[in-house]
Amino acid sequence: MSFSVDYWDIEIDDLIGEIPYDDLLFNCMSQADRSTAPSCAFFLNGDGHDGIFPDDATATLANLGIVTTDGIDINTSWNRTVNWGWASGISFDTQITMLNSYQEQFPITGIRDREGTIRNERVYPELKLNTFLTFEADDWSFTWGTRYISSMDDYLRPANLTDDAVAESIWYQDIFVNLDFFDSFDIVIGLDNVTDEDPPRFHSSFNAETEPGYYDVIGRRAFLNVSYTF
Repeated sequence: MSFSVDYWDIEIDDLIGEIPYDDLLFNCMSQADRSTAPSCAFFLNGDGHDGIFPDDATATLANLGIVTTDGIDINTSWNRTVNWGWASGISFDTQITMLNSYQEQFPITGIRDREGTIRNERVYPELKLNTFLTFEADDWSFTWGTRYISSMDDYLRPANLTDDAVAESIWYQDIFVNLDFFDSFDIVIGLDNVTDEDPPRFHSSFNAETEPGYYDVIGRRAFLNVSYTF
């Protein structure tokens, strides 16, 4: 058995980026005097003081930002030989990431806390967990894997504005069998998202009210991989 705990604390200064549009808009619209507010000066078609709602904004890429983040990674691995007739070995692995903080700071808009929030492709769960339970023999192995992602608040749409302000937590189940009956062939048969979980919805996403780059939007599906070595 092996076990490790890593604490990480990272700061990135002079981050290349531009001031986030939504943060500029929120800052501008919350000012008592929008005619003099620095955040309103970025908008081309109205700064709000003349009754025109801000739309397009100009902001250039530069070394503007600061990111600070910290968290904990926990990894465990356990395996042993068994004599069960149908199996000769068993192993169990876990990978856990706990995000304590994630802050971005830009001029004008100040510091924004991102941990536990989701905003399109910007996904910051406070807990991620992967587990793998494997049984193996001489010419095959069977693995059951799980993927857990904790719930996150919609960064742009609070609960008082929408009925779907939280991307709910989700736990995926995957299984696959690796067959090694022939010296040159490696065959893997599997089933992803066994329980056919729907992706969590959150209101402000532009991609079907979820994030396809992070969540499974296809659903349950089988696959077959065949590799030949020569």
